[in-house]
Formats: sequence, structure tokens, C-alpha cells
Amino acid sequence: MDMTKFETKKYIKAEDVVTTKVDKAMIKTAGKQEAGKFGDQVVFEVRYNNRNCLYSPNGKSVENLNKGYGRESEEWIGKSITFRVEKNTKGDNTLIAYPEAVVEEEVKG
Repeated sequence: MDMTKFETKKYIKAEDVVTTKVDKAMIKTAGKQEAGKFGDQVVFEVRYNNRNCLYSPNGKSVENLNKGYGRESEEWIGKSITFRVEKNTKGDNTLIAYPEAVVEEEVKG
């Protein structure tokens, strides 16, 4: 029996990307809306660093993914994303997701 669905799922944070040096993930679900600390948020299940994890994108990440993969999150399932750790307005590390194709174009350009 495949036991991956029984793994404990943790949220991906900027510190995870800094610590593990793994910056890629694959979106596994269309996401679900949940009440968060600052209002409603969407939470996706993603495959990150060989584990099933949860990811709640911030507004900039949602904009990036909308531009790269379309506005319907069902279309994002199976797509790869690249994380970058950037500074927010407070100077803290924050996790920003980009469609993988956008990052590859920047490297080539």
C-alpha cells in the first residue's frame, strides 16, 4: 500500500527553501479555501523535496501563477513551480512562487 497519503503534511516556508536548497515543487491539487490569520487564503497540496506538503501562496505568487498557468487553479495541477526567497516590505524573507517556464526564460535571456 502506498503510504504517502498518510504522511503528516507541513506548510512550506521560506526557511525550508533556504535550508534545503530545494526550490522546485509540483502542484497536486486545485487548492481549497480556508480561513487564515489575515483572512481567507487558498491552500494547495504540493510535492516538495520528496514529500507531500501544503503551500499557501501570497498575493504576488498568485499573480505570477495566474500569468503563467491561467486563472483557473484546476489548470495548475501537475505544473511545476519554482520558489524564490525574497524580502518583503518589513525586510523578512518571504516565499514567492513562479511558473517554472518563466524562471527558465529568465535564465536563457
